[in-house]
Amino acid sequence: MTAFAATADVVSGWFALAGTLGGGLLTGTVGFVTVILNQRWQARNEDRRLLNERTTQLRQERREAYLGYWSTWDRLYHEIQALYDELLSSPQHVSPEVVERMHVAELAWREAANALFLIGGADVAEAAVAHLTATELRMRRTWERQDPSGARDTAYHGLHEAMRGELLTPPAIARR
Repeated sequence: MTAFAATADVVSGWFALAGTLGGGLLTGTVGFVTVILNQRWQARNEDRRLLNERTTQLRQERREAYLGYWSTWDRLYHEIQALYDELLSSPQHVSPEVVERMHVAELAWREAANALFLIGGADVAEAAVAHLTATELRMRRTWERQDPSGARDTAYHGLHEAMRGELLTPPAIARR
């Protein structure tokens, strides 16, 4: 064997070793980058899933709070009308049952309003203040034996639209 052949074998061996090590290093690097990217994608997907879950849950809680509010307000509204009718028919005597039903309905309505302020957004809270004020005016007018109708439509529709807007628009939830 000549010196040239021996050198060629050594160089060839080094090339083979460098190719193997380089290929292993390249494969390892690509695998490592793939693992890192997969973890990031999975973390993002998990964040999106959690955000979607929280959004869905908040919408459901708002829907339930809004339904509870309108149910108790409707009951209060009917009790206001019943009280007004009784006050007109017998101004000197109001039955304790009507007063008690009115009181119970008012307490339930105020409790639902508290839940509304806790779960509703800024637009709902602002519209709810107007609606509560109009309803309180309605109750005061009833006790004064005045027709309880009045600002209902504007405040009612304003709150209804604010609630509807919040249910149809994805809520703003702070990300982690």
